[in-house]
Amino acid sequence: MEEHECFNDFQVRLMDIINQRHQLGDLYSDRRIKQKIMRSLHPRFESKVTALEENSDYKKMKTSEVIGRLLAYESRKAPTTSPPKKQRNIALKTSKVEKEDDDSDEDMALMVKRFKKFLRLQKNDSKKIEPS
Repeated sequence: MEEHECFNDFQVRLMDIINQRHQLGDLYSDRRIKQKIMRSLHPRFESKVTALEENSDYKKMKTSEVIGRLLAYESRKAPTTSPPKKQRNIALKTSKVEKEDDDSDEDMALMVKRFKKFLRLQKNDSKKIEPS
């Protein structure tokens, strides 16, 4: 099991391998599958592995029960054992822009108004010039 891998992904990978071996005629017993699971787990599962192995019913447990208990353990422990996410800090440069006088905004508005008037006059003049 890899450090960043969740148990569910590990379990799916392991079951794929076991199923492929089963198709090839190499059968694993429940005992052997449980051993492989316990041996391959990440150290963050060490306390649960110890608790399971010391349980008197462990030898009678099916593989699916062991997997279910490990999934439940991980889901309870996930918020505290997940690796911290890397945060990216962004530094932005700022510049101070001085606001120009309001006169320039008024000048621009007046120029746009005059230009629209000019266009209307041009349109009207072109209609007058056209021959009927």
